[in-house]
This record gives sequence, C-alpha cells and structure tokens, in this order.
Amino acid sequence: LTASFRLTRVTKPAVIHAHWLVPAGLVGAVIKGVIPGQRKLLITAHGADVHLRGRWPIGWLKGQAVRSADVVSVVSRALRDQVAPAAPSATRIEIAPMGVDLQRLFTPATAPVQKPVLVFAGRLVEKKGVADLIRATPKVLEQVPEARLLVAGHGPLADELQALAERLQINAAVEFLGCVPNAELPDVLRRGKLVVLPFRTADDGDVEGLGLVAVEAMGCGLPVIVGDVPAIHDVVTHGETGWILPSTAPEALATAIVRLLEDDALTMRLSESGRRHVLQKFDWSIVAKRYRDTLLELSD
Repeated sequence: LTASFRLTRVTKPAVIHAHWLVPAGLVGAVIKGVIPGQRKLLITAHGADVHLRGRWPIGWLKGQAVRSADVVSVVSRALRDQVAPAAPSATRIEIAPMGVDLQRLFTPATAPVQKPVLVFAGRLVEKKGVADLIRATPKVLEQVPEARLLVAGHGPLADELQALAERLQINAAVEFLGCVPNAELPDVLRRGKLVVLPFRTADDGDVEGLGLVAVEAMGCGLPVIVGDVPAIHDVVTHGETGWILPSTAPEALATAIVRLLEDDALTMRLSESGRRHVLQKFDWSIVAKRYRDTLLELSD
C-alpha cells in the first residue's frame, strides 16, 4: 500500500489499473479516494478473487472495490453475472478476457501426434479436476492400453495425486512433469494427441474464471475435453471447438477420452475450428486493443 501511494504521487496517473478485486483493487480504491485528483480506476477480476469466501469483512471489502471502480473488467460472462449485483449504476462492467500469444508461442506442431498421449496442464488443486482424470485413466487403458497421461503443473495436491496413481497401479502410464515454465508449455502440450481439463467446482466454491489453458491448447491446434463449468462456455462450444463434459465422473470422462482418441475425423475438426476460434477472440493483438481503448477512454 505504501509503495502504491508513493508511485501514485510521483507518476500522477490518469488511470489506475488494478488486477484482482482484493487486495490490488481495494488498494486502488483507497488511493483513488485519498489522494487528490480526478484519476479513474479500472479493476480486472480474474475469478479466484470473485469466488473468494470467508468471514466478514471479505465480502464487504470486495464490494467496496467494485463500488469504487469506474470500470470493472471480468474475464468471462460467468464472472460478469457474479460481479454485476455489487456494482452501482455508475460502474461499468466489461467482459475482457486475458490473451495468449497465438502467433509465436502457442502454435500447432508441424505434424500431429499419432500416439494416444493425453495432457493435463494447470495447478494441482481441486477445481482443476486432476483426480477425476487419474481415476478415469484405468478405464481408458482397458480400451487403449498404449495410452499415456502427462500431468504438467504443481500445487498442494501433488503428493496426493501421485499416491492415487500408485494405488490405481497406473504409474507406468502417468508421468508427473512438475512445474513447467510458460515458455516450455507449448512443447509439452504438443506432445499430446488430446488435452484433458476436467474443471469442476471445488468444495470451497472456487471455480475457473475463464480456463485460459484451454485457449493455449486450442492455439496449439489440439482438441480439448473440458469440464462443464460456467466460464468455459466463453472458450469452448461443445462439438464445434471442443468437447464439454457435463460430468467429470471417471466413467463419463473415460468414455469421452476414448471416443476422441479413436475418432480422427472428429478430433481434426475440433482442432481446426478450435484454433480459428481462439485466434479471433484471444490473441494478444485483439486483447491489447480492447484494453487500450478502455484505458484511453478513461483517461480523457
């Protein structure tokens, strides 16, 4: 907070752009209210900040941030519906998803992968649904014995998930890659024939705010299977740009995986239409222009 006050006094910005409702959005609200000037406040909400639960005053603090903002940008329609009730009529809510480098980094491989390799990428937390994917793997192996699963990411459930793979006796088919730098993630994704992201709502209410890793996978020209959480509909249209599962129960997940592994015509169609879709909506050139226009409007 002290550093933000100091920076504001020195630079005298016309607009403060804070990411996350708390704590950064709340800091921006305090600065806007305390330091003299006509500066505007733009807050971008990403998901976890909106879903954050806790005893008073967490909800009140989030509300204060929203009410102090001139514009709140959210990364999906689902988040807009959750933030809007707390916003006064003077605060504009915009849908402005984050972007992905789809021109140089997340691009298709020169040749499609033929081996039945599944890839998961993301934090190893409940809302990502990795446990559901591991529980589905034995059922996949029954029909596709040569299938393999790559798990890229780290998080509090890492040990628990590895122990689950051991109990299910599928160690030989599952490789935990640990934390993968973003610059290396495209190479990991391109090792797969299919990317599986069985998103779910965690017991504490946390859920994906957008599912940007699905955009990254689609940018690499890979078909995606995703869990049916509200925000994912901003990214994937079932049967057109990817495959949405209403249930990530192991049986349903395994059935979907096997179907896509065995249907090359379907996966090729999903791959091609998926990349076209994300190029039109999530490329950084498009996202940056949207934010530029908002910031210029606020600074007038």
